[in-house]
Amino acid sequence: MMKIVLIPLAILLFVFIYPFAEYAVDCPSAMTDPVANNDCTFMKHTMWVVVAQLSLTEYGFPPDTLLNFDVTANPDAAESWSYIPMLAVTIGTVIAVKVREHRRKNQDQKMEEWR
Repeated sequence: MMKIVLIPLAILLFVFIYPFAEYAVDCPSAMTDPVANNDCTFMKHTMWVVVAQLSLTEYGFPPDTLLNFDVTANPDAAESWSYIPMLAVTIGTVIAVKVREHRRKNQDQKMEEWR
């Protein structure tokens, strides 16, 4: 049953790691390879949209200032990144799974007592 926790945990890790990965990857030059540059830029933009939606910053949630990304060096991370919503979802999922396991265990004990 704890396998369900892996989904929000993986998404949390993606949201937390993506700003660093995106900053470390440079797109090819538009002068030497315009198609690859376009593809790379499009993919980075699409991933930032996903991160902004998962961070809820696109819907007005304030960006996280834990790491204080430099706005001039990495403006997307400074304005569109927060791990707090996904952390809350992950913790909520863990709590829900633990409560359900506890209830199931109590129910099984009652069934054993009844027999």
